[in-house]
Amino acid sequence: MKQYRLLYFAFFALILLNISCRHEPLHDFPDAGYGCLAPYLSPVTPTRDTSFHCCNCPWDWQELVSSAIPYDYLNPCFNPNNNNQLAYYRVDNTMPGFHGYEIWVDDFCTKEKKLIATNALYSITWGKNNWILYTGIDQNLYKVKCNGDSLTQVTNAPAGSYNRFPKFNPTGDKVLYQSDLFGQNHLMILDLDKHDPTDTILKEESLLGIIAWDWVTDTTICYVVWSPTIQIGLYNTESREKTVLNEFMIQHSTDSIISSVAPLRAENSIIWCGPGVVGKTNITTKHSEVVIKRFPEEFFLDISVLQNGTDFLLNKRVRHQIDNCTVDSNFDFYLVNSSGTKFNKLNLLE
Repeated sequence: MKQYRLLYFAFFALILLNISCRHEPLHDFPDAGYGCLAPYLSPVTPTRDTSFHCCNCPWDWQELVSSAIPYDYLNPCFNPNNNNQLAYYRVDNTMPGFHGYEIWVDDFCTKEKKLIATNALYSITWGKNNWILYTGIDQNLYKVKCNGDSLTQVTNAPAGSYNRFPKFNPTGDKVLYQSDLFGQNHLMILDLDKHDPTDTILKEESLLGIIAWDWVTDTTICYVVWSPTIQIGLYNTESREKTVLNEFMIQHSTDSIISSVAPLRAENSIIWCGPGVVGKTNITTKHSEVVIKRFPEEFFLDISVLQNGTDFLLNKRVRHQIDNCTVDSNFDFYLVNSSGTKFNKLNLLE
């Protein structure tokens, strides 16, 4: 079984969002303005796989690991200075054991593909300073240039502690991440320019139950917490003021475990992603809507917003039933507009 999939769900509560979903006809896509990505985008119309009926078996379903689908692709992250470059995880299903995941960078203009790290565990962020940060297999943060140069350990957590899920601010000089030191869980801000990068300079007020976060501005973050309800909100790192945008009751559903948030700056909204839904919340009006809802064979994992501030790349898993208790899955990237009505599969470089 592909055990790493559990990392995406282990920390999140089960909730049900009572918001209507909109399914509209899909149109031709991509539009003009996608640069060197355009030749690698294939229009698709998501449809229900009626042959998928997993899993009516006396034990849990099992994920097949085989050369039929040699690679899984996770954690997409655009270069904020150049959306023709994309960093992502590549999981080699043909390699036995686990020694860390690979991080690759594709340049769709030069058609060059580069392996830049092999010790990744989860999460990735790309700053305007051209550093890429990620969580390593030792639960510390690492930084590396997009060409693979200057791989450096950034944090040094003691045994049994961790530093993970980094996010660059828009300027690219500070990193927000989660730290657990001997059971004390905090959000931390690291200044990479003015201080020793092994030292944390600002300990943020703990947001109990935080499960996802990103920067909206250099002083404001968006977040998702649960305790005891699920909240989508904003937090000002200077005034330490919290603003709750939405609040939902926690119920039992695997569809809405929100695991990823990001700003849609052109719409003044926050986009959020769970295994079964992608939705957005307007910062001014606090209105929320679900823009995509999954089919039974699908799971949504992560999102990365383009420079235009509206379209985003969705990391989607699609399961294929092998037999009654076995599935094999594709993990791929899809470019989607903010209303969820236009889909394109992004074909990575060979």
